[in-house]
Amino acid sequence: MSQPSGRILHYRLSKGWGNVISVTVKKQKKYKTVRCKLEIMHAFDTWERDHLWIAPLGPVVVRWFPASWSLKERKERERFQAVVQGPPDSFTAEALAVKEHLTNFVNPLHIKAFKEVKNPDGTRKMIAYFESWEDLQNILSKESFWNGAKLSWCRHTVPSFITRRKVVSGLIPIGKMNLTSRIKAHLPNVPKLAQDPRQVLLPLDQIVSP
Repeated sequence: MSQPSGRILHYRLSKGWGNVISVTVKKQKKYKTVRCKLEIMHAFDTWERDHLWIAPLGPVVVRWFPASWSLKERKERERFQAVVQGPPDSFTAEALAVKEHLTNFVNPLHIKAFKEVKNPDGTRKMIAYFESWEDLQNILSKESFWNGAKLSWCRHTVPSFITRRKVVSGLIPIGKMNLTSRIKAHLPNVPKLAQDPRQVLLPLDQIVSP
């Protein structure tokens, strides 16, 4: 799905959320973060009152955050996730956002937000976000159905990436020649000193759109 322009976003926000005072858009790789200052109308107020982390924005459902939140605070909402791999064709983010399904399916399962993902091989998965470990365990331990089809939920974790960083052993200088150079000069057949093989796990740094 193509990303909407700033003008289109302004129109959708005004139509669905309230009187828009200002909008700024920041690109973050394949996502966009939209910072919006507006006078919230009743339609959006119901989403906040129900403690949902999502709201409809035109034809899509987006995750929203208070503007004052830092990236760390936003990422905290991704701690507890469950996923359904290869869900039924009718089990889509658009269908879940319908008021009837929010009332009868999403809220009873304590789902705070959801995201539909299309895999490179053409298959789909539906990710659900929860506020607590207890809510996550609840959906994993109980059966849930969608239009008569049983959903198989399993825990979903955010992938992390490990980057190797070379850490060179310290060398002790002796005059104008360090110790390694002196060893090589006198013992040319001695193998090179091994580098420290330790690995460093770098921290993994989304809007909020599905």
